[in-house]
Amino acid sequence: MRNFRPLSEKLQRIIDEKRAGTLAGIALLQELEALTTAVCAAVEEFKRPIAQQLAIKIKAEIPR
Repeated sequence: MRNFRPLSEKLQRIIDEKRAGTLAGIALLQELEALTTAVCAAVEEFKRPIAQQLAIKIKAEIPR
């Protein structure tokens, strides 16, 4: 299961960089788009039943 803390930390970093003037324009939009994608993925994962989440994690750990 994803932890939402890293996502909030990324958002805070984006806010800080925007305020400092080091992030603007297309770079800002790209950062926000990446964060939005990550948040959507986390929400979708959170909605899945716990058994399905565990099965996905275990399957990912099994070497092919």
